[in-house]
Amino acid sequence: MNDDFHGIRAVIAGSDNHLLFFSYYPSTICVFNLKTCEIVKSETMPVNIVTRSHCFVSKNNSANEILLFCRDVGLSIKYNEKSNTFEYHRLQVATAIRPLFMYAYVYVNDSILFFGGESGYKMNISNKVFKYSITENKWMEYERTLPAPLTDCIAVLNQDNTFVHILGTLNETSALINVKVCEFMDKERQWKFEDEGIIDIENINIELSEMSQNVDIRKLKVFDFFFFFF
Repeated sequence: MNDDFHGIRAVIAGSDNHLLFFSYYPSTICVFNLKTCEIVKSETMPVNIVTRSHCFVSKNNSANEILLFCRDVGLSIKYNEKSNTFEYHRLQVATAIRPLFMYAYVYVNDSILFFGGESGYKMNISNKVFKYSITENKWMEYERTLPAPLTDCIAVLNQDNTFVHILGTLNETSALINVKVCEFMDKERQWKFEDEGIIDIENINIELSEMSQNVDIRKLKVFDFFFFFF
């Protein structure tokens, strides 16, 4: 087997928590049945980037829906156990986090928190913190940052979901940072007006690309545009 498993991500899901979903380089997703110990599905995801050291989480209210984020790609991935098929839907990704991967992330209170990351091999290492609200399909960047930039990170919630323990790399050495969850669950700063407009347009493009050829004009969103003169 010549597969490259560096930066692989995996979650347990399924109607009986019997399925291991894993995603690895370059853009492969597989389903492993923990009861029969066999791979029951493997395919290439419809993305135009390499997925490695990415965000890969299972939605709490759905047995077989997984969210994937890597650089400028966001996907909602639904798996049908009966037909053994995947269904993919694009998700918008905020501008400021698009260059990043190799970040730490945790799923808490219907949101995903992202910590650190980098834009290339040990380049532009970040100390920023982002939140993606799954229920609202919205992104937030926090004013508060990590005390130091970290990359190649993992994050773990403690038992009562009050602290996040982040283990990553700082200047080629391992570093551990502990943060309080409550510090990152209140809204601090929304995107600038320009980014909100870009995200609205991207959502329209996503919806249009997923519509059938018989476009229903009633499904189209209408937005008001304002121009300011100084």
